[in-house]
Amino acid sequence: MQHTYSIDGRDFSVDLASKENFFVGKNEILSERFGDLTKNHAWYPEGYTVINTQDIFDISIVKDKIRDKVLAIIQEINPKIKFEKEFSLETYHQ
Repeated sequence: MQHTYSIDGRDFSVDLASKENFFVGKNEILSERFGDLTKNHAWYPEGYTVINTQDIFDISIVKDKIRDKVLAIIQEINPKIKFEKEFSLETYHQ
């Protein structure tokens, strides 16, 4: 079964072994069926909020650690992959 999807306006296709391995879930909001710890927050209707984390932690260190971990996972899966440019989270899907 051929499955096609789009990321950032670029189309991709993948061959799936069978239709049984791919399905579309119900169109439902799971947080309405299950407990949701975020429901009591003022930003819940928006789905997210932007906060200043400067006094809590350095976001650049967090981003660097996540980038390093994603890069390590990719190289563990396929050590032959060589990146033309420095690996970044913003372009990892390319």
